[in-house]
Amino acid sequence: SAVQGGCGGRMKAPSGSIHSPNYPNPYNSNDDCSWVIEVEPNYRVKFTFVDFDVEPHSNCSYDYVALYDGENASESPLIIQHCGQSPPDPNIFYSTGNKLYVRMKADGSVTSKGFLANFTRACGGTILTEATGELTSPNFPHPWEAGGDCSWIIQGKTSTDRVTLTLTHIDLPD
Repeated sequence: SAVQGGCGGRMKAPSGSIHSPNYPNPYNSNDDCSWVIEVEPNYRVKFTFVDFDVEPHSNCSYDYVALYDGENASESPLIIQHCGQSPPDPNIFYSTGNKLYVRMKADGSVTSKGFLANFTRACGGTILTEATGELTSPNFPHPWEAGGDCSWIIQGKTSTDRVTLTLTHIDLPD
C-alpha cells in the first residue's frame, strides 16, 4: 500500500491514496502536481474520489484535477477533468491498462481544500504483447471471490499479430 507525501510522485503499489498538498487544508496557489499510479501488469487502476473541493468554474479553466488513461498527459486519453465543491458523479474511474496519470493544477488566485482519492488494482484491462506471458484469475491459485467479473483484451503489437491462448489450468464449480 502506498500513501504519497508532497506534490505528486510515482505510486507503484496494489493500493493506496493520494491527496492535494496540505489536504484537508487549502492547497497553494500555482500548485501543479502530477502522480503516476501503477499497479501490476495485467491489472487496471480503480480510482475513487473520496473528498473533493477545487475552485469551481464552468469549464474548469482555473483549478482542476484531471485523470488520463496511461502514464502521461501528452500521449494518454483524458478520462475526466473536474473542478467544483463535490466529487464527480460517478466518483469511480478505471484505467484500461495498469497506469493512471493524475494532475492537479491550480492558478494564482483562489485556493480550496483540494481532494482525497483512493486507488486499488482491479482485474481486467487491455494487454499488449509481443511475446509470451501468463494471465491468472485474481487470487490464483486460491478461490476467486464470489461475484467476480473480469475481462481482458489481449492484442499483439500490430494489427497482423495473432494471439494464441492456451489454458493450462481451469477449475470451475459444478
